[in-house]
Amino acid sequence: MATFLHAGDIGDMIYALVPIQALAGGILYLDLTHHKAPICRTTERTYHMLYDLIKYQPYIEDFRIWNGEHIDYYMDQWRNDPDILNHNIADAHLRVFNLPYSFRDAAWLTVPETITVPDKPYIIARSARHRVTSAPYLPYCKDGVFVGLDSEYQDFVRDVAPVERFDLRNSFMRFAQLIAGSELFIGNQSSGFALAEGLKVNVLQETHWGVPNCIFRRPNARYWPHV
Repeated sequence: MATFLHAGDIGDMIYALVPIQALAGGILYLDLTHHKAPICRTTERTYHMLYDLIKYQPYIEDFRIWNGEHIDYYMDQWRNDPDILNHNIADAHLRVFNLPYSFRDAAWLTVPETITVPDKPYIIARSARHRVTSAPYLPYCKDGVFVGLDSEYQDFVRDVAPVERFDLRNSFMRFAQLIAGSELFIGNQSSGFALAEGLKVNVLQETHWGVPNCIFRRPNARYWPHV
């Protein structure tokens, strides 16, 4: 059985599942030493937040914290690609293993059931990085819920508009279930967008064109400013 090692961060790990699935899956290890990717901030808490979602994927035999076990595939090599800004992160992972980009065209995430919020069909997430404009969010705040850290929520209410907040209970499975049950995900280049892309739901992204590494040209994916 193949073994895979990734150091994070969360969104990058979600995109790494594309080549892992293409390579027939196996055991995914989370590298908390960060020796291959010192910029990463993953912790044991990150592992527990992700565990249910990653372990549920049919191509993942197990999801473990790495303690020096033999590794077949190192999933952080994409960071060394000098052409990285000309590809989305899923494609950058695929390029390392000479795999066709078409593997990211189909959903690579699945959830056991969806979560819906009555009368709130829109899911909003805006991380601290890659903020450009409040414009894409404004039409959806009244009928949407915000998902994110306390600081992200406070910034959003201050900088964009008031919006109801949804408690994920520190679970990325719940986050994915909520996105899967929505009519539209609106967010910037964040772990939430990675989940939405992995589920292939309708998305509207606030795009930072200085770092255009989350562009997926497919039906039902829109970008602001318009691509």
